[in-house]
Parts: sequence; C-alpha cells; structure tokens
Amino acid sequence: MAIEAAIPAETAAETTATVLTKAGEAPIKAEYLLPRTEKPSEKPNEESNEQQPSEQPNEQLTEQQSTEKPTGKKSGQNKQRNKRNKPQIARDRICRHVAIDAECPQGDACPNPHDVAAFMATKEPDLGTQCPVFDALGRCPFGLRCRFAMAHTTEDWKQVVDEEKAARAPAEPVRNAMSRDMQIRLRKRVERFPRTLAFDAVWQAEHGRGK
Repeated sequence: MAIEAAIPAETAAETTATVLTKAGEAPIKAEYLLPRTEKPSEKPNEESNEQQPSEQPNEQLTEQQSTEKPTGKKSGQNKQRNKRNKPQIARDRICRHVAIDAECPQGDACPNPHDVAAFMATKEPDLGTQCPVFDALGRCPFGLRCRFAMAHTTEDWKQVVDEEKAARAPAEPVRNAMSRDMQIRLRKRVERFPRTLAFDAVWQAEHGRGK
C-alpha cells in the first residue's frame, strides 16, 4: 500500500493505459477512454443461411451471361460520363486562329467565337504594358488572348510583328509539353530509355536489388 501511495496519480493512469493498449496502438490516459458499448447480437446462422441465395442459380446466371452477345454498353473509366453535361463554351472566348490574325480552318463550324470586337469588349484588363514573349521572340503566339495583348496589338486589333527579332527566334521554341506521339508511346510502353536502363544496371550491380 505504501508503494502504491507513493506513485503519482498521473503515472498510475499512464501505466493503466499502457496495459490496456495492444501492440501498435498509442497509449491513452484512462480518463480519456470511453466505456465500451456492446454490439447487438447477430442473428443465428440458420436464418442467415436461409436468406442467402443458393450458389446454383448464380452459376447458371454466369453461364448465361457468358453466352449472351454484347449489348453495346460503354466500357472504360469514362463510361459514366454524360455527353449532355459537357460544359458550355464561354462567350468571352475567341478562336485561337482569329486571335493571331490567321484564317480559321473550321470556318463557321468553329465552336469558338470569331467576333473580335465583342471579345475585346469583355476581356479583362491587361496585366502590364510589356509582353515578355513579344520582347523575346518578336511575335506573340497568343495574340489577342495574351494578358499583355495591347503591347503588340494595333488600334484595329491587328497583331504587330517585329521582323528583326522574329528572324532571330528559334524555329521550334522549347516547350514544357510532350507531343501526342510521345504520349501514345509512353502509354503503350514502347519508348525506351537506354541511359536510364544503363544506370539502373550499374546501380543493381553495385548495391543489389532492394538494398
């Protein structure tokens, strides 16, 4: 009794909590533990067996489904997507071809508006008076859609081109994007990475797999 009285109450609670925990569980002080509530008793096994359907109809159904012809149902991860719920194209957008003074290949069938005046009337104000792309390349590929469009746009909404800078610009600028062909090759796992494979072989030889 003297030894128990010498142990502080907080230490005793922590000791009790440690005893109540299992391996892998964090100890909880006794004053924070909630009382256990008994779960309702489960039904007898006989009743549950009666409610379960027999296995034979399921086997017959499986055989019937295997012999049925395809119903033309959709498959894949996007089969639940409803085409009717496609987002509507905002009217404050403009065709990317028209935005750079180019002819749209789709013409009147283009889903994006071609009305330059309406687009410029609803467009948000520019972020500045200098376009960094135009200053570097002599032309801006975004045209009227650029957030610095007025830096390379005339009063009648035509695009300005600095021929001297454009002549010095690289023919194919570096882009942080992959081509469609490369995306397909990566998806089909046909693209090879010889430098990576060579480095992996050296690493496995020196360190071993899984070490």
